[in-house]
Amino acid sequence: DLLVDVFLVGGGAGGGYSPLNNETPGGGSGYTTTARSVQLAKNTQYDIIIGAGGESQSNGGKSSALGSEASGGEAGSGAASGAKGGNGGSGGGGRHGGKGGVDGANGEGTNGGTGQGTTTREFGEYTGVLYATGGSSSRSSNKRVSGRENTGDGGSGGEAGFSAGTGGSGIVIIR
Repeated sequence: DLLVDVFLVGGGAGGGYSPLNNETPGGGSGYTTTARSVQLAKNTQYDIIIGAGGESQSNGGKSSALGSEASGGEAGSGAASGAKGGNGGSGGGGRHGGKGGVDGANGEGTNGGTGQGTTTREFGEYTGVLYATGGSSSRSSNKRVSGRENTGDGGSGGEAGFSAGTGGSGIVIIR
């Protein structure tokens, strides 16, 4: 038998979109989870699922491995005065130029999304690699920005005539 630690990040959500020239919110990043001292048995197959990043206005997928899971982020929704950043590991940016949250923080701006409130660094360690950053509002990013693959980052809001940024896929790391 073998003991391992596992770190999971769900898929990031896509940003909001409006066909009009309105500010749109960013998508929340994937949530993160760390499980320590997970026991693995010899000659046993284990399923590992990596959460997909959400398309424009869509939630991210759930990642799961070795009995643990991390939910995907929630998409940014609405436009103009009704815009709200998506909730996630780090929240998506809200109205008035809100930037996406970093390291478990809420998204900035009016109606920024709610973050998980704990670090999104690898294995929950403050020296670990940073994952799961929320997407920014369209006014903050001024262009469609998609989350990077294998990060769980949220996508930015989309400008009029352009779709929003997509979320980045999640990741599972075992040590």
